[in-house]
Amino acid sequence: MDLAEADLVGADLSEAVLDRANLNRANLMDANLQRASLREVDLVGADLTSASLEAANLRSANLNDAQLGNASLEGANLTGANFTKAVLSGARLSGADLTGAKLENADLLNADLSSANLFRSSLLSASLGGVNLREANVTLADLRNADLSNVNLGNANLRDAVLRNAKLTGAHLSGVNLSGAKLTGAELVEADLTGGRLEGTNLYGANLIGANLSGSSLVNANLREANLTGANLDDADLSGANLYGATMPDGTIHRDWPN
Repeated sequence: MDLAEADLVGADLSEAVLDRANLNRANLMDANLQRASLREVDLVGADLTSASLEAANLRSANLNDAQLGNASLEGANLTGANFTKAVLSGARLSGADLTGAKLENADLLNADLSSANLFRSSLLSASLGGVNLREANVTLADLRNADLSNVNLGNANLRDAVLRNAKLTGAHLSGVNLSGAKLTGAELVEADLTGGRLEGTNLYGANLIGANLSGSSLVNANLREANLTGANLDDADLSGANLYGATMPDGTIHRDWPN
């Protein structure tokens, strides 16, 4: 069906079947698309501000440059969907399945992604300030250069995720699993990593000034040339960690190679 640029403001399309339809630049503000089937649909540049998409199926849909501010996508199937440069600020995506989704350069400021599945998703250079990712599955996701300032990642799973040069200033990461993650050059100033799992994590050159790492596991972690000035390492396990050239909490430079 060709619905390009259609005016569907406030329309009730709940449970509608619109697979592979053309909704390019359509106006769907405040529309009801709950449980609708929108597989492989073209929503490029569409306006879905405040739309209801709970439990909708948007598998492999193209939402490049779409407007989804304050939209509700709770429990939606978004696997393989393209949200490149989309605006999702304030959107509710708790429990949504975003496996393999593209969210590069997307605006997700203050969005709710709690318990969402972001396995192998790409959030390259995405704006994630204030986002809620508590208990989310972010395994193997690409978060290079992403802005995660002040995000809630408590108990989230970021095993083997790529976070090179990501900004995590003031982030809440207590109980997080960052085992094997790549955080070279990442900003973790005053981040809360209490009880976190960072076994084998690459933190080469990371900025951890004032970070709380108490009770965390940094076994075999690479902290070479990291800045730990003022960091809390109480009860942290640094067995086998590489701290060569790292600035320690007291300001001294560590010059011993790991055994």
